[in-house]
Amino acid sequence: METITPEEVRNVVSSAIRDLATRYGLECPALAPTICPLVDVKGFDSLHCVEVIVDVTAKLHVETDNDVFWDEKGTPRTLEQIAACLHSRVKGEA
Repeated sequence: METITPEEVRNVVSSAIRDLATRYGLECPALAPTICPLVDVKGFDSLHCVEVIVDVTAKLHVETDNDVFWDEKGTPRTLEQIAACLHSRVKGEA
């Protein structure tokens, strides 16, 4: 895959979350970088994380699992942190 920026990765993740929210009728706030999907998107849960990751990994051509939604301590990540984690995997750093 050609070079992709963290912002472009964040846009892919945001789009996948918005699409999922629309499909399931979830209330989705504006997806700013500081939004934490697991906290700020009402009704968004770990099963939704899996669906988002399936969509995102297909678009980014990278293999990962839904661990990008939590840090090492189990704390839910912000959209910016999720994108940074995925970006490092796209670049092959993680």
